[in-house]
Amino acid sequence: WGSRKNLLAVNNISSVVILREQAMSSHFHQQVAVVQVSPNLFNVTTFSTGTTHSLRVDMNVNGVFATKDAVVFWNGKQVTVFECSGDTFRSAASFLCDSPVLSVHGENLYTVEPYRVHVRTWQGTVKQLLVFSEAEGNPCLLDVCGNFLTVGTDLSHFKIFDLSRREAKVHCNSKNFSKLFPGLGGIASVKCNANGNKVSILVNKADGNIDSKICFYDVEMDKVTLFDFKAEQGNGREKLSSGQCIDKAVVEYPELHSHIPACHFWDQSEPRLFVCEAFLETGLQSPDQKKNQTESIVDVWIISFFSTEEHGLLLQDSFPLPSSYQVLLGIEVPHYYFAKK
Repeated sequence: WGSRKNLLAVNNISSVVILREQAMSSHFHQQVAVVQVSPNLFNVTTFSTGTTHSLRVDMNVNGVFATKDAVVFWNGKQVTVFECSGDTFRSAASFLCDSPVLSVHGENLYTVEPYRVHVRTWQGTVKQLLVFSEAEGNPCLLDVCGNFLTVGTDLSHFKIFDLSRREAKVHCNSKNFSKLFPGLGGIASVKCNANGNKVSILVNKADGNIDSKICFYDVEMDKVTLFDFKAEQGNGREKLSSGQCIDKAVVEYPELHSHIPACHFWDQSEPRLFVCEAFLETGLQSPDQKKNQTESIVDVWIISFFSTEEHGLLLQDSFPLPSSYQVLLGIEVPHYYFAKK
C-alpha cells in the first residue's frame, strides 16, 4: 500500500503496476442526479421529467457536477461539458484545466488555481477572477447552493460569493475558521444554505480523519455553534469561553453517539433544512463485541436538522441508511435522494 490510502503497487515479475482506488462519483442538484456505474459510464436521471440517460465519458473521471442545463466532468487535467438539449445530452465542450475541484451555476463554471477562483464559460474561457490573498490561502473547496458560491482554502479560510448578478460579488467576507473555532483542525468540507446566511463545516483532525463535530456559522449574527456527536451529558447548550455554543441535542439521541459526519447538504430552496450522513466510528469495538451485538448500533445514520434563530439546531429526522443504498446524494423538499448499490 502507498503512503496515501488509495494507492496500491503490484509487482508482477516483469513490471510494477500502480493502482489507484477510484471512488464512485455522483452528484445531485436542481432535480438532476448523476451516478457513476462503471469507469466510463454514468446514469443521469432528471426527476422533473422522469427521464434517465446513460452518458459515456472517454476519460478517467474524478468528479461530476449536474445542473438542469448541463453535466460537467473533470479529472484534474481536463473538463468535459455535456449540454442538456431537449431530451438528450450532447457534448458541448472539452478543455484542459488542472483544477482539482469544480462547481457550476447557470452558464458559469468555477475552477481553482493558486490564490484565485476562475469564473469560466462552458467552453473554458475565463471571464472573471475571484482573488484570494496569501494570508487567506489557496482555494481548494467549492460548493454552490441557491445563488451562492462558498469557497474554502487550504489555510482554513472561507468566503461566500453572490452569483445572482452578471458578475460574482462578495456576500460574506473571508472568515478565518481557526479564529472562529480555536483548536479545531483544517476545513474538510464547507457549504452554505440557499439564502447564504448559514454555513456548515466538517473538520479534519490532525491525523487526516474527519472530526465528530459539525460547525455552524451564522453569517448575519456572526455567531458559531458546534454540534458534536461525542457530546457529554449536560443540559441545553453549553457556552464555551470564546462565546461559542455547543449544541447538546445529541445527548438526547444516544443512538447517534460515536458517529462521524461523512457528508452534509443544505436544501436547495429551504434555507433552514440541513441533512448529513454519519458513520459509526470504526475501531471503537473489538470484532467479538461486534459479533455478540444485537442490531442496536447502526453503521450509517441519515440525520436532518432545522436550523432556527430561536432554538438553534432542532433534530428533524433520523433513520438508518437502508442497506440497499450506497450513499446520500442530497435533499430537496420533500425528498431525500440516494444512490443505490
